[in-house]
Formats: sequence, structure tokens, C-alpha cells
Amino acid sequence: MNNLTRSLIERLRSVLEHIADHHAAPELLVAVIIMTGWAAAGFADFGFFAVIAAIVFGWLLHGVAAETGGFGWLWLSTGVLLLYIVFARSTVLAGTSPVWMAAAGATALAYNEAVRTNHWRRRRARTGVAAFTGSVAAVLAAGLLGMAGMAAAQFVADGAQSGRWWQPLAAATLFGLAVSLLVLPTLRSPESSRERWTPGTRLPAPPKPK
Repeated sequence: MNNLTRSLIERLRSVLEHIADHHAAPELLVAVIIMTGWAAAGFADFGFFAVIAAIVFGWLLHGVAAETGGFGWLWLSTGVLLLYIVFARSTVLAGTSPVWMAAAGATALAYNEAVRTNHWRRRRARTGVAAFTGSVAAVLAAGLLGMAGMAAAQFVADGAQSGRWWQPLAAATLFGLAVSLLVLPTLRSPESSRERWTPGTRLPAPPKPK
């Protein structure tokens, strides 16, 4: 075995160990399952190779988002996941109530939270259990509120001669969701926590795992 072959084998072993150590984290496995499921569901009508291509593309974006710890990549991969869910409207979600579209959208939020919480692990932060349960509670609250909003909007649209009321009702639901998830937690935060936070401060990139 020459030096080049030995070097390639060592490099491959290092990559596989890194994948097993970092990308096999429970929250990332949940994220991969969500991405894979919607990629397969969204392109089921386009054939086997389209499904494989969608899954591989989703995995690549997910891998970059998890590896770099960058929020830009995370938002991009979440956006692609939402696109897969939109495509699924003509496959597994065809003929279903818009309420289930809201539930499907909540899985994209769950994906985003799963990768985001993995960023804490990347920074080796001392993260309490309450942080993880808070993320789960936020996803559940967003999903339930979105489903309730869509159900109410559908009820109003079906019960009236015109469906024009669903738009302001949906907007009010989204506004209430934004207030409950973004504004209220800041009001309940300790005074010391608010003093340490400076708007516009740029956080350093998380260190790569060794």
C-alpha cells in the first residue's frame, strides 16, 4: 500500500468518524428524517430518479447547514424543505384540508429548530433541559395555532357568501403567533439577561467539532 492510498484511507476514515460523531446527533437525525420524508413525498409523482435527486439535494443543503453552523444555510435548507412540502400538496396532501398544510408547515419549523439546537452543541454550550423543552413547546404551539387559524379561516370562508375574510383572519393569526413567540419571551426575561444583550452584536461563528 503506497503513501497516497494510505493517506486517502486515513482521510476517508476521518470523514466517516466525523459524520458518525457529529451528524449522528439525535436532533440532526430527526432533521434528516423530516427532510427525507418530504423530499420523497413531494416528488413521488415525478418518478424514482426525481425522488432520489430531491433527497440528495436536501441532504447536501442539510449537511452544509449542520456542518458550517451558518444561519444563512439553515434558512436556505428550511426554505427548500418548505418547497418540498408545497410539492407534496399535489401528492400525499392532495385533497386534504388546509389544516393539514399548516401541520406540514410546522414540521419545517421543527426541522429548523432541530438544526438550530444542534448549533448549541457545536458551541459546546452548557444548555439546560429547559432550552430543549422550550423549543419543542414553541414548535407545538406554532403548529397548533397555525392549524387553529386555518380551521377558523376555512370555517369563515365556508360560512359566508364570500371568502374574503380568510385573509385578515390568517394575518391576525400570524401576528398573534409572532407576538406570542417573539415578544412575550423578552418581556419575561430576567433584567440581567436583558442588560447583557446588545442589539446588533454579531455572534462569532461556532467552532468546528474536533
